[in-house]
Amino acid sequence: MVAAVPADELEFRVLGALDVLRGGERVELDDLERKVLALLLIEADRVVDPGWLADRLPTDPADAIRPCLSRLRRTLHPALAEEAGGYVLRPGEGLDSRLAEQLIASARVALRFGDRHAAIAVLDHALARWRGDSLAGLAGEPWARAEASRLDELRRTALADRAAAERGPAMPAPEAEHVLVGRAAELAVLTGALDDAEAGRSGVVLLEAPAGAGKTRLGEELARRAVRRGFLALWARTGVGAGVPALQAWTELLATLHKIRPDAVPDGGSHSADELAALLRTVAATEPLLLLFDDLQWVDCPSVRLLRAVAERLAGARVLIWIAGRPGSPPAELSGVQRVPVGPLETAEVAELLAAVAGRQPPARLVRSVAKRSGGNAFLVTAMARLLAESSTVDDMPAEPDAIVRVILDRLDPDQRSTVDAAAGLGRHLDIAVVTAVLDRPEAQVRTTLDRLVRDGILRRSLSGVRHSFVHDLIWETAYTRLPASERAALHGRIADAMIPIARIDRDRVFEVAAHLARAGTGRDDEARAWSARAGEPAGALLGGAVRGDVSGG
Repeated sequence: MVAAVPADELEFRVLGALDVLRGGERVELDDLERKVLALLLIEADRVVDPGWLADRLPTDPADAIRPCLSRLRRTLHPALAEEAGGYVLRPGEGLDSRLAEQLIASARVALRFGDRHAAIAVLDHALARWRGDSLAGLAGEPWARAEASRLDELRRTALADRAAAERGPAMPAPEAEHVLVGRAAELAVLTGALDDAEAGRSGVVLLEAPAGAGKTRLGEELARRAVRRGFLALWARTGVGAGVPALQAWTELLATLHKIRPDAVPDGGSHSADELAALLRTVAATEPLLLLFDDLQWVDCPSVRLLRAVAERLAGARVLIWIAGRPGSPPAELSGVQRVPVGPLETAEVAELLAAVAGRQPPARLVRSVAKRSGGNAFLVTAMARLLAESSTVDDMPAEPDAIVRVILDRLDPDQRSTVDAAAGLGRHLDIAVVTAVLDRPEAQVRTTLDRLVRDGILRRSLSGVRHSFVHDLIWETAYTRLPASERAALHGRIADAMIPIARIDRDRVFEVAAHLARAGTGRDDEARAWSARAGEPAGALLGGAVRGDVSGG
């Protein structure tokens, strides 16, 4: 059930016309106050400079923004406060869109594990938050358009999920990348580490194995088991693509933790290892923590160094740190680290995985052939199973991971292939608005293509249903590196052009614009230097961390 908001607290409603309630009574706002408040809500929990607001809301008289902020500060106290550098609005759980996002994410977890009745109930609570089009009356403003579109897309995906759940009773078969077979030995070690953490014996487990071995899937299963035991499980996934800001892994993790525990975790700011360890201890005293650092090969080096330092300071805390990466990733020489080998699948496990993906038991000869050619690599087994839907033999299939992926990509139709190419320039995680601008196609057409790519096992949707990412790094890497260097440079230029209008409103995107311009070729060097200066990074630093000489990692 959704908890009621205490009578003396403020409620901020953006899932419809912008409204503010205090104790259930509407707070009256004039037109300028409504627009300033909308911008503050879009920038919630960030310090906003009055000059930045004035640039987006030209007024007559020109100095009307500061008096407006003063009035709002008195009206919305204590949620709106003046701090060094500007004003910050902290709506907490009183912002209806935050509550809706949390509910929808919870419902998608329930759907993933087949509990459709619980999912329907939670989705109904989420959908009840909407009172019409998001930010109605303001969505036409350039600064509000992206957020309104994002929230309305969130609603559409929630409606689609509810319709799918209603069609039951049978739920769809698990997505191939979420199938887990075998791994009893690995799970026994991981479960033992959970036991230790729950008892106050903090630990670090490290899974190091080639791409496609199934490390992430083991992390997902560990997280599922941890949550069922009362742990708070947090992923510190980092971006993969053009440019990875320093400490991004920790920034993402702490931002998520702040949303869940705003009382214990301050928003923003820098943290020393001592401060972070103390913060995690405080949270873990209430509920044990599982911190998952996936894809260590993409985690920026400052994040890895901070991870080492924090882990050394957590002795006796109810915290388990799970790390996964490929051989040769930045070293994780952590005190007391427990290494968990992730070996190839046995032939019987290959048979089980093939049956789970294909929906039927494969012939023994086919199982032996797939096991031999894949080397027991879970990703390759899954990829071969998809190809076998169009062929009865694996004899003519390549055995190298990138070659298998090239075969899969070559079978896409031209519309899908061009969409994958455009998306690959962004990295593993996609921004639909940017992909749409780069392709210069109607957004509805792009979304239809993305849905087909999800069905074909190229992309996956996030738990919230709004964002897309490549199913596996191997697909993204292969799609990106198969493009000629000149096409990659031109693609980064188009991505930068699409992002620049967004970055002028969303300061968090400045770094990405700078990184894409740095890869767009010598013709845009001056722009790259200018945006790099705005991002606070030298242009050369944005080209670091290359994989295969060009793919940006970190």
